[in-house]
Amino acid sequence: MAVVILNCYLMATHFVDIHSNGAEGLVTCYLTEANCEDNNLEVCPSPIRSDVYNFEQKHHLTDY
Repeated sequence: MAVVILNCYLMATHFVDIHSNGAEGLVTCYLTEANCEDNNLEVCPSPIRSDVYNFEQKHHLTDY
């Protein structure tokens, strides 16, 4: 029973860690892109950048 509980705990923390790392990567990518727009630098891959901008426009998070 202890092995089953330990495995469940380890799997749950592993998948939670994957999601938090993915979210952190997206936020870091977005913030880097926002800071580099003045210099016309593209840091984020185009699909991620367009998804973030579409989300912003959909939820009225930007002025444009």
